[in-house]
Amino acid sequence: TIETKLATLSESMDNVKEPSENDERVDRLFEMMNQWNSTSQQVPTIVERLVSLKSIHEQSASAVNTIQQLQKDQDVITNLLNS
Repeated sequence: TIETKLATLSESMDNVKEPSENDERVDRLFEMMNQWNSTSQQVPTIVERLVSLKSIHEQSASAVNTIQQLQKDQDVITNLLNS
């Protein structure tokens, strides 16, 4: 009957109006992807900076090792002089 068809159609329209769980997930993922777009544009600059700082970090590590060795040598010399 027409009433049954109208009721079915009305129910179908109500289902269309309400966003499904999948739609909400897609919307959240889309928002997350938009946030990462700006971040991903900065990645090459960050990588370039890290590469440029690598040698400085290696040099500072080497300097620390040299200072530690000098301190050990100084302790040895001090002990020899005190003996």
